[in-house]
Amino acid sequence: MVKDNGSITAIGEDGNEIYFIAQSGKRGAWKGITILSNNSRNILAYCRIEHGGADNSYGHADLIIGDASNPASAQIHHNNIRTSSGVGMLLGAGSEIIGFVANDINTNTSYPVSMHVSSASALGNENKFSNNGKEFIELTASGNNLIEVPINLPNLKEPFAISGTLRMGNSLSIQPGSRIYMNQNAQLKIDGETGNGSLNAVGTPSQPIFIKGVYSARGSWSAINFFSSASVSNELQYCQISDGGSEGTHGMLNFSGSGSNKITIRNCAITNSGGNGIYISKNKTLYNSDIATANSFTNNAGTDIYFDLSSTPIETH
Repeated sequence: MVKDNGSITAIGEDGNEIYFIAQSGKRGAWKGITILSNNSRNILAYCRIEHGGADNSYGHADLIIGDASNPASAQIHHNNIRTSSGVGMLLGAGSEIIGFVANDINTNTSYPVSMHVSSASALGNENKFSNNGKEFIELTASGNNLIEVPINLPNLKEPFAISGTLRMGNSLSIQPGSRIYMNQNAQLKIDGETGNGSLNAVGTPSQPIFIKGVYSARGSWSAINFFSSASVSNELQYCQISDGGSEGTHGMLNFSGSGSNKITIRNCAITNSGGNGIYISKNKTLYNSDIATANSFTNNAGTDIYFDLSSTPIETH
């Protein structure tokens, strides 16, 4: 474990890598490498890290960088991270990976990478992921804490999987072609009551955005909930949203709260909800007047669009 002002520098060469492996050759034989410092000398390059993931209070992975109490940073490039009994690499809240390219993360029991959503904007397509037990990049948050930094989810070859609740108090942008899978009971909260949350997911006809359940079943995840978010950035275009609307939610897309909401939704497919497709607190929500005809709705258990009239009117746009 590296903490406080400590550092780890392990720089091998192509064909002459540094090995961090278990003598037994078995998954979970050791706790892996845990970095809890922000030292600029934290560098892992041309290393092979294997067989980690044993019980560790900071997580189960070959490589752990930071946690909620100990944000950390490290340069991570040209490594082979494999055969963990848990995740390949775990990145905690507020932590940073620098120069994250040319890593091959494979054959781990769980996700190749699990990370706090606040660091997701830094990811690119310069890494290889294969043969992992859960072939997604997992995005997590710290309970129901408000996320106060802007996040831009890129279109990666590896899809994302959201676990738990992402409560956005700043902007969340999703790039065309992105694939977002929602784990059981996962939800997005776009919070305009205690923050300035907004959601902009604008795909194209050739690169739609997918937001769907890890399990393709009605109600397998919760919902995208807008709470008093009147941001002009709120827009959904060319999105395919399915499998949400679990029990206890109004629908798969919900617009409610004590204040007003604003949204434009066009060219989206809203399908396979366990409840209503869209729930709108009508008299507190400014929405495009063609919302019912500019989108398609199929196989929703409830009403495609449910308009709740129990609040003071405002006009559509």
